[in-house]
Amino acid sequence: MKKWLLLIVGVLSVSAQAIAPEASAYLNTAIGYLEQNFLRRDQINWQLIRDGAGNIAKDAKTPRDTYPAIRWAISQLNEPHSFFLEPQQASATSAPTAQPVPSSRQLGKIAYLNAPQHLTNDGRLVEGTYQDTLSDAIRKLDQQNVCGWIVDLSNNGGGNMYPMIAGLGALLGEGELGVFLGANQTRLAVWGYQAGASFIDNTIISRVQRPYQLKTPNAPVAVLISSNTGSSGEATAISFIGRPNTRFFGAATYGFTTGNIAIPLEDQALLVVTASEMADRTAKTHPKVLPDETTSRFSVNDTDHPALRWLLSQPNCQ
Repeated sequence: MKKWLLLIVGVLSVSAQAIAPEASAYLNTAIGYLEQNFLRRDQINWQLIRDGAGNIAKDAKTPRDTYPAIRWAISQLNEPHSFFLEPQQASATSAPTAQPVPSSRQLGKIAYLNAPQHLTNDGRLVEGTYQDTLSDAIRKLDQQNVCGWIVDLSNNGGGNMYPMIAGLGALLGEGELGVFLGANQTRLAVWGYQAGASFIDNTIISRVQRPYQLKTPNAPVAVLISSNTGSSGEATAISFIGRPNTRFFGAATYGFTTGNIAIPLEDQALLVVTASEMADRTAKTHPKVLPDETTSRFSVNDTDHPALRWLLSQPNCQ
């Protein structure tokens, strides 16, 4: 994966008196990762963090005893997207679980796609049914000569953005779709879609088995978003920003438009640190993705829905 995801930091000094050497080294390492990788690290008084964490863990004998101090240190960052998982919790996140399944249907001349969250690990090639279900639905509906598309992200709470982008690639179009920006707006990496695969820079993350190209590449797309659209769901929404003939409906998204890196500690606990913020294909950031048209209606079953009305008014649907 990208070098910027694999930063190594030196040991920093945590103020402590009775803390055991093993616990002290563990806590030093965790706070060092935070200081090296946190997006807004220049705005944090790290000496205060070290002093406070050291005081909380002053009697720690084992790495586990330092967990409260690590959680406290993260809380001082005022960044709700960063968090800490104990080994058992971290192991549970990688265990196979039942996943929400994308769905689709035809509404007269309009195609509807529901793209829910998809919880799989980043950092490896992701193959599976999620992206193929979306891509195959696009192929099937496009053969029915639909004139416009609804992409429903209103209940997409996040997970792994790359199967989402691979599955929706035929609608998104090929090329760079978004940018990860680091501290001081440093350009860290770009994400996008090409030839059936989603990628970050030159690394393919997810692909579909049967890539497809729309009959009308710039057919109108209405994207449904809500306060339940978060994290990687927001990244998928951002990927549509700048696409021609695209309009957003619903409500402002949750506001987790940042990128995390997951850092395993020596006991397999997981430190998840917010290291970047998401920007669209023009490098514009979006603290929240905002709708072009606000609506509280997310059941798309009749022509009275604002998204359907807009799509049916487009030249492609006349």
